[in-house]
Amino acid sequence: MLFITIICAAVIFYRYVLNFYYFIIFIFFFNIILFIYLFILFLLLLFFFII
Repeated sequence: MLFITIICAAVIFYRYVLNFYYFIIFIFFFNIILFIYLFILFLLLLFFFII
């Protein structure tokens, strides 16, 4: 019983770590996209203020 519990805990922990890793990658790419979007928005605002 203890052995089965340890295996289940290991599988859950492994899947949680993998999901967390994908979550970090997703946040990283989302931040890059958001940064590019804000940068373009900033350039457009600057462009309009200059004109």
